[in-house]
Amino acid sequence: MSYGRGFEGVAYEATKDLDLTEVAKRVRVNLKNAQDMECLPPEMTWTVNVRRFAGGQAIDVVLTGMPDSWTYKQPGLAEDYLNRVPRHGGLTEQAEAAREWAKAMLQSYNRDDSDVQTDYFDVHFYGDVTLHDEAAQWWDNQERHVRECQRKASEERRAQGLPTKGRDAQYAASRVASRARAEYQANHPRPYSDR
Repeated sequence: MSYGRGFEGVAYEATKDLDLTEVAKRVRVNLKNAQDMECLPPEMTWTVNVRRFAGGQAIDVVLTGMPDSWTYKQPGLAEDYLNRVPRHGGLTEQAEAAREWAKAMLQSYNRDDSDVQTDYFDVHFYGDVTLHDEAAQWWDNQERHVRECQRKASEERRAQGLPTKGRDAQYAASRVASRARAEYQANHPRPYSDR
């Protein structure tokens, strides 16, 4: 599928006047329906986030929850930081098909009248679909644990009558984050950390 100069997705006309959060809701419904029709694995999870910035807006889709044996052709390899591409031998056919299907579905809501040769960009929204492997899932779960610990610590400070804003609160939140990361790493070994 090619995008650029004159591209208009099949669902763009029906959704062009909707706020991007409403389009994101439709993307989530499409992902759920794809699982029901077995286009995506039933155990896969996803996040659909809307970003707004100067010069545009974006919908970012992250497909996650799958083991590296499903995602990569050669799972279990230590990351090669000097030669990141293709990582772990590249994506498997299933992972590539899932990502391409999600990209096509996302772009069905988009319009693109860009011309890169003249440096002219005109799209309804930017965005992409990424697959999170086990290492990325580990980082996401760790940061989710940190945010939860910080939230609980903030509630405790509030209950004790201590300020939840300002320098002291920031130092306290930083200490909580350090302890939470250490706790998470002690209980959940990082993927490939033994290599």
